[in-house]
Formats: sequence, structure tokens, C-alpha cells
Amino acid sequence: MVEIMKKRFMRLLVGALAVVGGIQAANAAPLANIQLLGRVTGTADPFSSTVNVTAATTSIDYVLRLSMAPVGTSNIQGAVTRTITSITNGVDGSNALSLQITAAGGAPIQADLGAAATLIASWLQGSGAGGGTPTLRAGDDTEHDLLAIRPVQASGVFHGAPTEDFGSGVINLTAVGAGQVVLNLGWGPSSGSVKINSGSSIIVSTASQAGADPMFGLTGLTLQNVPEPTTVGVLGLSMLGLVARRRRA
Repeated sequence: MVEIMKKRFMRLLVGALAVVGGIQAANAAPLANIQLLGRVTGTADPFSSTVNVTAATTSIDYVLRLSMAPVGTSNIQGAVTRTITSITNGVDGSNALSLQITAAGGAPIQADLGAAATLIASWLQGSGAGGGTPTLRAGDDTEHDLLAIRPVQASGVFHGAPTEDFGSGVINLTAVGAGQVVLNLGWGPSSGSVKINSGSSIIVSTASQAGADPMFGLTGLTLQNVPEPTTVGVLGLSMLGLVARRRRA
């Protein structure tokens, strides 16, 4: 009886450890997040990660938003685990970032990033800072991606805690068909930095960003043109009518 109880206890213990391990793994996350958010030009809509467009839409306003992860977030780089225990405005955040906005060619919605992003003044103080270089998209002779966006604070200065919009610009739409395009926000080609817990600066490299647990989470912008529900309903009824006529014939 005692032996059976021991075995049951061990099974419960192993299961509990597995659950805890799973929770720890699930909690591993970026220390900060950067979003590419947009809204149709001329509207007062809140900036969002998904924007609905129509054939009449000609441009999208965008912002680049940096947000520190909440207290309790852990990030794992090799054998090093870093956990956020505090976020102090004006002390924690980032000193330098390296970003690019790209899209696949041939999408039904064609978006052109033909101008550099406008960075707020404090992110133009460091060496090499700039709003990026418009570069023709691979296989495209009209639309541009925006590469080498380099927001840099002055030496020793960190911003972005808890949240800060540090850049903005306009995306011109050269074609709007039914479907969607994802404007990807990527890292590169330079290193950056992040600070948590009022501690020392942590270097963020292209290698660490390419790993399983990047220090910066990056979220792109989806532009989509989908039929209105009423339009879909009318099309459905039209199809049903066509089928009925064919059956009677």
C-alpha cells in the first residue's frame, strides 16, 4: 500500500513539475515590443495593427510604438535569464534600435514606403540616427521597402518606458485589390540596446533577435480590403438565383 502511494505521489510530482516548466516556458517573452500601427490618412481612428482599406484609399498614416513588457516578464538568452522586476520611466527603455519595414511583392494591395520615417527629436541625438532608406522592393520597379531605420538616443539616455511613439510616416497605396498585404517590421542590420530594472544596458544583436526568444518583439501592420457583409450576402443570393435558373432550364 505504501509503495502504491509513493508511486502515485511521484506521478503527481512529475506532472506538477512539467506544468511548472511549461508555464515558465510560456512566460518567456521579449523584454520590449515594437509595433507598426496605422490608420487611413485623414481619419481620427485609433492607430491599429490592422487597417481596413477600400479601392478609394490612397494612403495610410503610421506610427512606430515602443512598449516595455510588464513586470514579471522573463527573457532567455542561452544560459542567461533576465526577468523584469521594475520599469522606471526615464531610466529604463532603449538607447538604440535597428528596424526595417518590408512587404512581399505581388500582393493585391501594393504599398509604397517611398520616404524615410520621421523620428522624434530625442531619437535623432545619437550617432548614425536616421529615418531609414527607401529601397525598391525585390522584383518591383515602383514600390519601396524602408530599410535601415535607426532611432538612437544620446549616449547613456534610455527612452520608451512604459510606452512611446518614436517615429511616424505615410504609406502610399498604389493599388487596392481584394485581399491583404502584411507590412513586416523586422530587425537589422545593426545592434541595439534595452535596459530593465534600472540596471545596465543590455546589447541586442542581430543574432539574439533571430533566436527563439528575441529581446524585442516586432509586430507588423496588416492592410486588408474585404467585401462588406451586405456585399457578400448580395453575391450569395445572386449565386443562388443563378443556380435555380440553371436547374429550371
